[in-house]
Amino acid sequence: MNDVKTELFVGTHEFRFVPPDQIHFVMRGEFKGAHVDPYFDFVFSHGESTGGLLYSVYDLSEFTRATESGRKRVINPGRLYPYAALAVIGASFSTRTVAKMILRAGKLVAPKHFNFPIKFVSTMDDAQAWFDELRRKRA
Repeated sequence: MNDVKTELFVGTHEFRFVPPDQIHFVMRGEFKGAHVDPYFDFVFSHGESTGGLLYSVYDLSEFTRATESGRKRVINPGRLYPYAALAVIGASFSTRTVAKMILRAGKLVAPKHFNFPIKFVSTMDDAQAWFDELRRKRA
């Protein structure tokens, strides 16, 4: 895992790996098609380097939108996302609505790639509590 970055800034977005099995995304502003390749590289390289599934947190408190090219590529990654679960925090009503539509589209277009639970929660503590519960169930 020496050459896998633990933190990456892509445009205004921040991607961070938190050992042993969490990946955090702070999405600020617009997510564009040009952001997808670094996003995929970060996600899949950490999935491979840990040899397991990742618990992912998406902070959408400063997110504004995903462009059409960004949405199309994210919903059809071409391989399984290495996620045990995905928690979304900080989403406004309109952002939550759009995020749910993107995630639903992913499950319809590429259902096997989106085979993990997704939950919208209020805080990072809520996400951690949910992840802890899921880990206990997996053990």
